[in-house]
Amino acid sequence: MADPYDYDSDTSLQALLQQLYNPYANDIMLAYGYQPSMGTPSITNPGTYVDPDPSGTVPLPPPGVYTPPDPLPPFDPGVDPTPDPPPDPPSNPCPAGYIMGPRGVCILDPTVQPPGDPDPPGEPPPPSGPPTGYVSPASLEGYDPFIHSRRHRMSGTNVLAGSRQEVDADEFNRLLGNMEGRYGEGAFYDPERGSIYHNYDRVNTMEYPPKNTSYVPIGIDPRNYSDTEALQAAHLGLGHQLDERGRAMRSRNPIYTNERIGNKMYFVDDGKVYSYDVQDVEYDSTPSFARGGAVSPIASHGIGALFAKGNM
Repeated sequence: MADPYDYDSDTSLQALLQQLYNPYANDIMLAYGYQPSMGTPSITNPGTYVDPDPSGTVPLPPPGVYTPPDPLPPFDPGVDPTPDPPPDPPSNPCPAGYIMGPRGVCILDPTVQPPGDPDPPGEPPPPSGPPTGYVSPASLEGYDPFIHSRRHRMSGTNVLAGSRQEVDADEFNRLLGNMEGRYGEGAFYDPERGSIYHNYDRVNTMEYPPKNTSYVPIGIDPRNYSDTEALQAAHLGLGHQLDERGRAMRSRNPIYTNERIGNKMYFVDDGKVYSYDVQDVEYDSTPSFARGGAVSPIASHGIGALFAKGNM
């Protein structure tokens, strides 16, 4: 086995290591008393400083002159990062009065009146107050919600605005008893059920037993219906009954909540009776049947007459 290498006796190697690991050991620093430690120099152990002239007879080199750096220029924030505004939309390639449609086709501009067309009629000015006189129930929206919500039951009839009155139940029953009624027997008001019913004598009103077994008398007390008639009444949607959401509903026991007597229309609502003054709408032309002629079987005997054998 060879003897171990003697690093300490290799002066060339020591000099090389001194230059590599101790850059402070140069001629100038050594001239001012820098004495590196023996052995391998190290940055963490650069050696011991020895003052070459403790008495102060050796002059020190002149101190260096500090030259401050040039002042920095003021901070420049640069270009405003706000994005540029969007470019202007392209010009309209369509002729006057037209705009580009969604499919690249020129269409009429709804905001521009086409050339050559007359000016559209202006909207009528809004009324300065509630309607007056005899008007359509539909025109009373916002003024009389009660009659407006029942406008579908007043076809061909105008109502006198502001004419609503509450009517005593006994007086209403007296008026119903004196009217002819749908079947010539008068009518009555049932306050317990909140309904108006027409009196109906099955034997005297029509041939009994009826030839038309699908006939269902309309407007009568459903307690006079047979089981078949009650089922037919529900299928036909007779009556004015409503569900809990205010929608029309079918029932085997229909109720009727309005009746016209002369020039007044009566309505039953929540146990009370109200009346309105009404009149027929005057149309520009009069249908021929209003001047006389045959009366429809439906008008005299109800919807079931459509299915009577003689009318088939």
